Amino acid sequence: MPETTMIRISQKSLNIDILNDLYSSLEEEAITIKRIFDPRFSHSGDDLIIEGDVDKVLAKLSQDLPRVIGVRFKTNDLYTELENKSALNIEHGDTRIFFGTTLINYDLLYNRLRISDKTTILSMFFRSQLGGQFRALMPVKIKGIVVANKEKKTVEFILPSQRIATLKSWLELLENNQTVDFDILVDMFRNTDPTIRKKMEDAMNWVNQHLPEIVAKSSVIENINIVKAYQSTLDLM
Repeated sequence: MPETTMIRISQKSLNIDILNDLYSSLEEEAITIKRIFDPRFSHSGDDLIIEGDVDKVLAKLSQDLPRVIGVRFKTNDLYTELENKSALNIEHGDTRIFFGTTLINYDLLYNRLRISDKTTILSMFFRSQLGGQFRALMPVKIKGIVVANKEKKTVEFILPSQRIATLKSWLELLENNQTVDFDILVDMFRNTDPTIRKKMEDAMNWVNQHLPEIVAKSSVIENINIVKAYQSTLDLM
């Protein structure tokens, strides 16, 4: 299994005792914990970014789980698998973006999160991303945005893929820069408000209009079905 190197969680669902236990149990581990609060989106609550040996972090978390927002894996090669499963594949320098990717490994989640019920797993992800709305979707319909970086050998998988506004921002950055830093893309994702449907619809229209020119400038584009991918994304709202 790939090594987990970063996990972002929301503290909103954790009480102070659980949070104190988490901090104290991780004092001796080779990790760093950053506390982030974005005043623009006060409903998001305080988030934790935990980096390092995150497998140990997951092993210490009880079933009273925080809300998982994003997970970064260190891996040698997931590109072939991602290419086969993504609706849009853009390569730009060392960074590759896979849009509409299905990448949920339930066995991995069973082992690391100690949850045996798929509905609970999906509910956790969707409450985190859709503002408390849970929709009973088949696993094959769960889509994510993946940012893979060859140089760092990392893959960031973000659930689900409704943040079209983020992809618009990424494409604008690709359009205007020769090289793009992996972490800048990820940070842009985290700063996107997932609750504004109109913003995402406007972004979808922008991407549809500008995609051909952006595609022409990109290194590699494969398996594009952009309209279907974005419409499927809106259907998740």
